[in-house]
Amino acid sequence: MEDKQNDPNGLSGRINKLPDEILNAQSAGVDYLKWKLILVAGLGAAALGSGGNKPFYLLLALIPLVCIYVDLLCAGLSVRMIAIGRFYANVHGDSYECFARHNKMVFRSEDWAQRWSTYAICLAVGGIGLLRQTFYKFEPSEQTWLLFWQWYAQPSKEDGILIASALFGFVLAMFTNRKCRGLIKTLSPPFHLPEYQNRKLGGLFRAAYTPDEFQALRVFLDQKGVFLFKGLPNGLFSAASSAGENDKSGYQYVWVRDNVHVAHAHWICGDRITAGRNLSALMRFFHTQQKRFRAIVEDAEVDPEKALAADPMNRPHIRFDGRELSAVRQKWPHAQNDALGYFLWFYCKLVKDAVVHPSDADLECLADFPRYFKKIRYWQDRDSGHWEEVRKVSASSIGTVIAGLREFEHLLENNPKLKRLADHRGLDLPQLQDLRHEGEKALKRILPNESVGSVASTSSNQDCHRRYDSALLFLIYPLEVLDGEDAAGVLADVRTHLQGDYGIRRYLGDSYWFPDYKKIPWYKRISGWKLTGDFSGSMEARDRHVRPGEEAQWCLFDPILSVIYGRWHLRCQNEGKTREAKAFLELQTAHLNRSLAQLYAGSADASMLLAPEAYYLENGRYVPNDHCPLLWTQANLWLAVNQMQQSLDGVAGTVEPPNPLGTHWTIHGKRYRTKWAKRRQAAVARMKKFVEELV
Repeated sequence: MEDKQNDPNGLSGRINKLPDEILNAQSAGVDYLKWKLILVAGLGAAALGSGGNKPFYLLLALIPLVCIYVDLLCAGLSVRMIAIGRFYANVHGDSYECFARHNKMVFRSEDWAQRWSTYAICLAVGGIGLLRQTFYKFEPSEQTWLLFWQWYAQPSKEDGILIASALFGFVLAMFTNRKCRGLIKTLSPPFHLPEYQNRKLGGLFRAAYTPDEFQALRVFLDQKGVFLFKGLPNGLFSAASSAGENDKSGYQYVWVRDNVHVAHAHWICGDRITAGRNLSALMRFFHTQQKRFRAIVEDAEVDPEKALAADPMNRPHIRFDGRELSAVRQKWPHAQNDALGYFLWFYCKLVKDAVVHPSDADLECLADFPRYFKKIRYWQDRDSGHWEEVRKVSASSIGTVIAGLREFEHLLENNPKLKRLADHRGLDLPQLQDLRHEGEKALKRILPNESVGSVASTSSNQDCHRRYDSALLFLIYPLEVLDGEDAAGVLADVRTHLQGDYGIRRYLGDSYWFPDYKKIPWYKRISGWKLTGDFSGSMEARDRHVRPGEEAQWCLFDPILSVIYGRWHLRCQNEGKTREAKAFLELQTAHLNRSLAQLYAGSADASMLLAPEAYYLENGRYVPNDHCPLLWTQANLWLAVNQMQQSLDGVAGTVEPPNPLGTHWTIHGKRYRTKWAKRRQAAVARMKKFVEELV
């Protein structure tokens, strides 16, 4: 009676019967193979006239069709067994099914016997059709039967039927085998089943969390390496830690934008040292770009089409070799004002927070940023933006520069040395405010769009109109440029028009990692067609491969949505708006759970959980793309987990990671930070002891 109450639909009983279905399917498969042998032998004997009967060769034409019919029945049983096995492996974590999936090649002998026997039988029937008249027309003594094939007269209808049947059967057998393998590939993990997510997350997946439950989940994520950031010795981060030194994707290089987001996550979550080392290394790189800054600032060309800034390669580079702090000799859309705005914004924050202590040369380099933005007239400059694609006047780029200028103004007010340097460069506070106001006016004209133009163009020769773009989320957090109704409108647009089942699209019609990208014909790969590269001129070649609703769904944005709703939850809670606070907490939890569901088990035993860049369509199902883990995704997820802990604790501020002695270390900085953490713990222990003695 209790079982019926706990399981009113009888699902547990149904699941317990699945092993019996596998056994029954195996038994039926063996019977089908027996019938295949009996039918082939019977038809062959009747066709060849065994037992003194007259041969009737047309019966041989039925044999390939019989074989294919039996093979289809066996294939259906195989797919069914594999589906049940995948269900047990993914949802229930059955150890044997996980082992069998990891060693599936040892179970292929039955499939090989079934498949290749059909091919051999089709070839035999075709051979009889080809050689039958040769045996009948020639005498064995003449040895002319050794010729491959010869007809003295027109081929008989029987021979033609046998040959056609054999060819048809062979081609159909290849087609059906390929389709069956495709069906097996479409067996994707059941992402939407709570049982699957619960198993992947160690049984800690919840629709709503208590503080203790969430603390256990955080420890589990740490153990699975979700927040393990593999950095370079100088403190910088490659885009994807899985990219090799000569990876064709280029994700072994350093992006300014990605590094600022990763460093910001470390700063928010309490690791100030990593954040400071990262921004200091970025500043050292920008020292190498000062010639580009100043050449554009001092350029006297009036025509924008002929100015130095018209060529993206003349602009400060935002993608470079992090090991050597040198530019990459590859054409790239470096016209990305948002990347420069991110650096200016966060570097000024760290200077104010005393995390970074700039030298005079650093301040001089920092002062070049506002002069550069003024020269290119950033509020109407067409750049490639967050997604490094077609150049357009983008709200997300303008908003990022506004955030950078705002922080520069605050730093200027509190740093006399920088103020003297700025005055010397003709950048007093009123001029900076005017520069920022120009961007604010342009941003007001463009919103709620990402860009305003005549058509939804993929060519830089005409203005591109884009109504929805997830890059606008970053203007809400972490930049805090948008708030109130503007922020609510962006959130509604993203959740209504861009949110998918597996992630969130960057924008409608996004062709990055379009469906079945890896199936591009080899000749297109050789001719230089590629997924990533300089698409600032035109994206028409790539856009033709994507259809509406089939865009890649990214994993960057659900964590940001969770953080935003978490901050709004705390704000409403502090203002006594209980009903609104509860609604925001539910939205925060929902998007955090979506972020956790996007984690990918990188091995059969799920020893590591990886944060992908995006999910894309391959063979009709969404799978993670090759850039896994993407450090930007990891950083955003870390922020979301940190914010959820704050919401559950009911306080705003930095929440220390569960294990400060190395959980969130970067590979080459582990020893230094571990030593620092031990000293900090020792100091805290001495302080506690001192307080106890006083009491």
